Amino acid sequence: MYSTTFTFEGRVLRLELGDATLEPGRGAHRLRIPFTYRCGAQSDHLSGRLIQVLGTVRDADGWHWLGDVPPVTLFVYPGDGATNNLALTLSDHQVLSLAQTERLDLDLQLELIATLLGEAVPPAVQSVQYRIPGRHWAELTERLGTHVGMYVRVPVPGFGEDDAHGDAAPLLRRAVDRLQQAKTLRANRDWERCVGACRNVLELLRSTAGIPRASGLPARQERSKDERWAALFDDAWSLTSAANHDDAVTSQFRWSRADADAVLAVTAALLVRYSELDS
Repeated sequence: MYSTTFTFEGRVLRLELGDATLEPGRGAHRLRIPFTYRCGAQSDHLSGRLIQVLGTVRDADGWHWLGDVPPVTLFVYPGDGATNNLALTLSDHQVLSLAQTERLDLDLQLELIATLLGEAVPPAVQSVQYRIPGRHWAELTERLGTHVGMYVRVPVPGFGEDDAHGDAAPLLRRAVDRLQQAKTLRANRDWERCVGACRNVLELLRSTAGIPRASGLPARQERSKDERWAALFDDAWSLTSAANHDDAVTSQFRWSRADADAVLAVTAALLVRYSELDS
């Protein structure tokens, strides 16, 4: 249980935060943090007043903004108090990104502002560290089911001029540019050209990493781990080449959204895997 207090010239309002819930939507989801609020022991004269609470949510370190908490207006009851909730809208990308952090628990920083309406008193500001335990967060995201896409987020390096990639850096930067083009084509629903752009990424990557072709590899059962990665790369190379060629076989190919999504994810993963080996 997490709690905080807001003080208005000696009058205290106490909030006790409960366990978060996650409401599924289409492309965006609603994180709700329920709370109970009541007057402090010596603040019964807050009863019957209206208090507005709003705020901002950041990640555990406070550097990354996640979203704003829309204002909720609380009517302060005497006695045991009442309940309400703080709401935060999270996109698919945010949910997947938060689910893939190295921390097991999800730690949030709530920056809350409470205003006593109808009185000329300064707003009360509080920062609350709120934790969703890892197991509970996993249960919440799993309940989203098919409401959130199972897209594998692959961090793509920037390849600066003076980074560890040396002479390969210019080609790798071009590969990242081609990957961005593929993402744009996918967003425009141009599935075939998206796959073709992925082939361009792989072509640049092969020229920098010296990845052997499958025809020159040992038999399957005799391959090392690196040789099996090379075989996977060669299969992706073969698949994507069909989008840039119209021969008797490939001219019959019809590319779908699922094809483009899978090829884009595999290409991005191979780019990161081989560029990290090169650094």
